[in-house]
Order: sequence, then C-alpha cells, then structure tokens
Amino acid sequence: MADVCDTSFFKKIGRLWQLHGADILSKWRTYTDEVVGIFAETDGILHNTINPIARATSSGFDCDLVLRNNITTKERPLGVFHPNPTLHHIKKKTSD
Repeated sequence: MADVCDTSFFKKIGRLWQLHGADILSKWRTYTDEVVGIFAETDGILHNTINPIARATSSGFDCDLVLRNNITTKERPLGVFHPNPTLHHIKKKTSD
C-alpha cells in the first residue's frame, strides 16, 4: 500500500485536481435538473459542491469526487438529499 504520508501522494492528487477537478466543479456548480429537485442556486444561495476523497490503495491511488447538493426545505432542514430522520434513528446524546 502506498504511504499517504509521502508528499508525492498529495502532489499526485493535487495534479489530478488541476487537470480535471476544477472543470468538473465548475460544471457541477451550475448544474440544475428540476425534474429530480437539483437546483444549483435558489435566492442567491449556491447548493452544489464537491467533496474530493483520496486514498492510497495497494495498486496506487484512488480519488472519488462526491457531487453534493445541499438544498434544504422547512420539512428537511438538514438537506433534501440527507436521510429522513423519521427513517434513520440516530442515537442522540442526552443530558443527565
């Protein structure tokens, strides 16, 4: 497995971002598909962003670009595309 502490790892990921990531991000930031509820912007608020995830593997490196849309509604204040709290019971810390 590649050593992620090796600075060459970050240089390779940075180079991938320079070559492809910025172009993908600029296209995703302006992408809207009303049929599925993806809006790039509403009322001046931008909703589309990317989370890059890079990891070392036994054969080199993998890099995923996770496309995110963070639009919220009154019914879904954590985000329309986040799990519905009524379906996913998350244990919450209670104060004693």
